[in-house]
Amino acid sequence: MKKLSIFFLVTVFFASCELIDSIGSDSVIDDIVNASKITVDFEELPTNAQTELNENYFETFVEEASLAEGLGYEVLLSSGENVYFDTEGDLLKPERKRGKKGKGDCNSIDTTELLQLIKDYVATNYPDESIKRAKEDKDGNFIVGLTGHVFLLFDSEGAFVEIHEFAHRKHGEKVEIEDLPTAITDYITANYEGATIKVAFSQDDEYRVGIINNENERILVIFDSEGNFVEEKTCNK
Repeated sequence: MKKLSIFFLVTVFFASCELIDSIGSDSVIDDIVNASKITVDFEELPTNAQTELNENYFETFVEEASLAEGLGYEVLLSSGENVYFDTEGDLLKPERKRGKKGKGDCNSIDTTELLQLIKDYVATNYPDESIKRAKEDKDGNFIVGLTGHVFLLFDSEGAFVEIHEFAHRKHGEKVEIEDLPTAITDYITANYEGATIKVAFSQDDEYRVGIINNENERILVIFDSEGNFVEEKTCNK
């Protein structure tokens, strides 16, 4: 009976610790959400946070990152999802989603575990590239990231669905590259030597243009409705 009592107490202790940890993370997230924050660059995030974003949120990119002093970081992704980190850069769980539904509920998987049909598709259609990362969503669909900054979506059976060279908010309206204002294409030519325009869309009276520069980085360049430069965002590497 004594042994059983000790076992019971130990079990309750660890269960309580897990509950406290969960509540604690949730509380910190709430504190970060409600706190005054300052905007920071992606490179200013702790290394742990950068690694988490680059490895587990690779199909999107950081729209904005902000710091709540003494509490942690709030990161808004282009998918509309918010993720939170403590001051050391460790991911706070449970994750909170606010606003539009994002591309959460995905698990990173070993690329060697991908269906052979997917591997064959990549080898046939992208012979000069290799599979860099892969994720599986809650419905069994696969998101596959290639070395050339191309993201492919496959269904649960391994059939190709669509291509995403840049992730962006769903409510943006796609703009054909040839339809972009001359001011925008001239600016990119002048300021991003050797860059290739990959995609463009309009949203909230802005043009958002995805390019790959001569260092093979994905960059989102934002312009106002008149084609004047506003800012740039470097996508997750």
